[in-house]
Amino acid sequence: MKEKFVVTIPVYKSGNTKLLNYVSEINCNTLIVPQISSVRTDPSSLAYHINQKYNKSVIITINTVDTNLRFIQSRILGAELFKLNNFLITKGDAKSLQKSPIKQTKDSKAVYEHTTTNVMNSIKQMNKGYDFIGNKLESNTECIFGSTIEINQTDKEYLNLINKKIKLGSSYLVSNPIYDGKMYINFVTKFNKSFSKKINIPIYVSIRMNLPNDSFFDQNYHTYKNNFQSNKLNAYIELLTSLNNVGVKNYNLILFDNNNADKKTLKEQVLMANKLISFSK
Repeated sequence: MKEKFVVTIPVYKSGNTKLLNYVSEINCNTLIVPQISSVRTDPSSLAYHINQKYNKSVIITINTVDTNLRFIQSRILGAELFKLNNFLITKGDAKSLQKSPIKQTKDSKAVYEHTTTNVMNSIKQMNKGYDFIGNKLESNTECIFGSTIEINQTDKEYLNLINKKIKLGSSYLVSNPIYDGKMYINFVTKFNKSFSKKINIPIYVSIRMNLPNDSFFDQNYHTYKNNFQSNKLNAYIELLTSLNNVGVKNYNLILFDNNNADKKTLKEQVLMANKLISFSK
């Protein structure tokens, strides 16, 4: 992908399309539709609606935790009917840490039939015209796919995993949120040294747009929280500038809906995301 910015949007527990009106205000052409570890609107259906109504390019997330390979490939074929062929392959979470312990006991069981790399390999086979058990498809698919990356992990086993994803044909990587450019440098440096080559695909470094709220997904955020509490816009610009200075070229801006409880906050996040996109032009 060539886009400097992508935006990950919230996915609702509703088929009410009015909840998506904010999408038209996002000054970014490519949106990631996530697959949440809870009941939400189907990502492929939502992606099609956004593509048709708002003329946005979409990336459909596929979590291996929730589905077997037969369903994954059927979903891909269904998406291709509507010219949607960009997929973000992730492991996903077996249980949401945001659910209460009681609700976690009632939650669906994880599938994990195949690893993310096995799913990627099966998509390569679909692009050659075969399903996962070797049956011939009516036509070759034209899938593009990427994967997620925990940029704070730099042990040998994890670097080997990322290298394998690239070799399998990942077109891009989407990282977890980080707040320290040194973490990005450390990952890239260790990867390049381990394989005597540079990463040749975009790494979309994630930035949460609902700061200063805390998140257990973040690395080293506690060090920078006060900055976002005192002057949010300046803090975002300083973060973006510092990441630019260490070589980050691509970003994933993540919007949160706070369980649809605060539309004002979501509107503010979109405005802030647009300011960051404009700042980078």
